[in-house]
Amino acid sequence: MRFCAVRPDSHAERRLSQGVTMENPTEKQVVRRAYELWEQAGKPEGKDQEFYHQAEQELRNEDKSSTLRTPDNL
Repeated sequence: MRFCAVRPDSHAERRLSQGVTMENPTEKQVVRRAYELWEQAGKPEGKDQEFYHQAEQELRNEDKSSTLRTPDNL
């Protein structure tokens, strides 16, 4: 996977238009964060999947640690 070549599919676009919470981050959000992580690490070759999974996990955990969570949005 190349970060610059990934385009959200129609399913991801539908989720984005529906206001998806970070509990289920969109493909675009994950790829954007993965690219940031990859750049910060010095742009190593062959680590695309590692950065993608790390970004996905960070975004999912971000929602869980939000101080704005209420019983309605748990």
